[in-house]
Amino acid sequence: MISQTERDFVECFLAALRVAENKTIPFDNDSFSKGLDSVAEYFLESNIGEELKNRLSLLFVKQTTYGEYSRFQNIMRSMNGGNLSLVNPRLVNAIINMSDDYVELINENDKLGIGSDFYREMAVAFCKGAEVSYS
Repeated sequence: MISQTERDFVECFLAALRVAENKTIPFDNDSFSKGLDSVAEYFLESNIGEELKNRLSLLFVKQTTYGEYSRFQNIMRSMNGGNLSLVNPRLVNAIINMSDDYVELINENDKLGIGSDFYREMAVAFCKGAEVSYS
């Protein structure tokens, strides 16, 4: 079962991508996996605290058969039709539908107490790994 902490984390991560004007990101493909590989590496090396790392670590487990981050993807799929749109035929891109006001609200609330700098660095890591631009 996916926790609210995991959902909040993914939402904050997507908000950081949206702040950087990344409205469309790769999803469910090799670029997405490479992006999350970079995020996972950054996450594991971070100093956000062991308790929070333990609560979020399942997001960064690859499914051995497919090499995908199934929990992360499932959370994103659950956002489809709201803050995220998976509208293309093969779901290879995700469109972040968060308004500027909503992104600002997410950043102000910071439910996990991590801080926007951490999410921004994760967004940068994702973009580098996925080979998409970060504005």
